[in-house]
Amino acid sequence: MLSSVFSQKRWSESGVEIVAKEPEVAIRDPHSGDNSSPKMNYYCTLPRLAAATERDLASTLREVAELLKGFNEPARIQVTIKGNKRQSCWSLELSENACQLHSRETDRPDFEIITKEEVWWQIAEGSLAPIRAFYENKMGLRGNILLGERLLMRLAAQKGKSEEEVQ
Repeated sequence: MLSSVFSQKRWSESGVEIVAKEPEVAIRDPHSGDNSSPKMNYYCTLPRLAAATERDLASTLREVAELLKGFNEPARIQVTIKGNKRQSCWSLELSENACQLHSRETDRPDFEIITKEEVWWQIAEGSLAPIRAFYENKMGLRGNILLGERLLMRLAAQKGKSEEEVQ
């Protein structure tokens, strides 16, 4: 039997309390008679965006742009990746049946992803789920979160795996 529950994560930012519901999946063996099995987090990773030896941010973002072609929802996405000594900004311009990548900031993005370079590489290699990165405060999100959710669903549906399959 598989059941889904939500736990709440609370934090305060500038005096405003934000509540996020973190999905957890409880897996129970119906034949064991034991209803006390531990809960496990279950998040989907993205398809591998880069070869294990490749360390080119542009190629990972080109792969994201390729996977988002046909999204059919106009949007401006910004990805900000912070390195040790530099910061890179990339923008994805989504339009009907197209997605263009630019190595620059975009004016008023609809959705923005902000993360450190080492976290981006874990996501790009498929070893870290973006949702887990967000809940562990390794990645920031700004803008239309529902758009971000639809984008993630589109990317994960391409070839992504659950974290259990990766390990």
